[in-house]
Amino acid sequence: MAGTEPASPFPLLLFLLSGALAGPVVVDRKVSAILGKNATLKCLVMVKETVTQISWEKQEHGTTETVAVFNPIYGISIQGNYPGRAVFTNPSLKDATILITKVGFSDSGNYICKVATFPLGNYQETSTVTVIVEPIITVGGGPEPLVDGANETVAAVCTAANGKPEAVVFWETDLIGEQQQTKISAPNETVTVVNQFKIIPSRFVRKRPITCIVVHPPLNTSTRVPYILDVQYAPEITVMGYDGNWFVGRQNVQLKCKADANPSPSAYIWSRLEGQLPEDLQVENDTLTFNRPLNHNDSGIYVCEVVNIHGHRKKQKVVQIRVAMCLKFAQLLKKVSLLSTLAPADTGSHTCTSYHCTVSALSIRLVLDILRVHCEYKKSWKDVFGTKDVITQSSLSTQSSTQEK
Repeated sequence: MAGTEPASPFPLLLFLLSGALAGPVVVDRKVSAILGKNATLKCLVMVKETVTQISWEKQEHGTTETVAVFNPIYGISIQGNYPGRAVFTNPSLKDATILITKVGFSDSGNYICKVATFPLGNYQETSTVTVIVEPIITVGGGPEPLVDGANETVAAVCTAANGKPEAVVFWETDLIGEQQQTKISAPNETVTVVNQFKIIPSRFVRKRPITCIVVHPPLNTSTRVPYILDVQYAPEITVMGYDGNWFVGRQNVQLKCKADANPSPSAYIWSRLEGQLPEDLQVENDTLTFNRPLNHNDSGIYVCEVVNIHGHRKKQKVVQIRVAMCLKFAQLLKKVSLLSTLAPADTGSHTCTSYHCTVSALSIRLVLDILRVHCEYKKSWKDVFGTKDVITQSSLSTQSSTQEK
């Protein structure tokens, strides 16, 4: 027929090959058994002859050991080192699959599934069992602590112990460092792999994460274990609390010594450079509190010293106690106000005319009103004048006497 193509011979060829490969007895050629767990040895029987008996045998060092036998007449027999550990999963003349529990190192070797038939004789296939040992993974720091400024030091150690075959161990990180690997073999063919990550310690890498990756090829597994670096260093100090606006009479102020240190500081020591600390100050660890209003004697250079196992550091803070600006101007304007009130109306050539005296009085009152608002905010107005009414009345009396003239 037009448009048709001859059938491809490949499907038939693949079918024939698969049948040949399968054979009358089907087993898994290679079996990986994990130490301490269970292993399944498959054996499927595909023969047309009469099956008289099925058995498993183990070959080791040139000798053959019977493991399990299934006979349709006499039943099941488990022999050698396998009673209580080997069982047929589905005993029949078509399925001789067995399960071996609690796999040990001695279970490695070649296992032969034999099928006895009548009248053609025996068929057999071999499974090779390899015992796999999952490594025990541990991650931790090096033998010595990381100290800022020290020479190259082991920062972290990743160990994949007693693996069979050996695991692949490496560190994943963006830090500059060196990975050093060692392997230790044991008589039971297990291998311990140790990978050390070395860096030149710096306080800036503290709390940085790195990751150990362990790959065990036979199991096709990958394990990731994170680790946080810890670097120790001497204190770095900042003295806080002084804002440059400490004036006589100010209250509720303190100096605080903020220290960045690892391990944490063991002591805080407060002192003053030019002498003893002023009286009535409360010292509590990192805080120096002024429990009273400030005075001129509180000016000075205060020193905070912080100590940990890697040393001690000092930091100075210059403190200047000043007189509030509103007090200075208020004292000056008070004198001017009193002079204006007490000045005679007519002093010859220095006669105060009604116009000029009125302007002077009003100007003084305006400045005093502005100053009063500022000083009341600073809570220092009454320290100079007693009450704001005194100043207002003084200014008004000045204006009134001037106008009467």
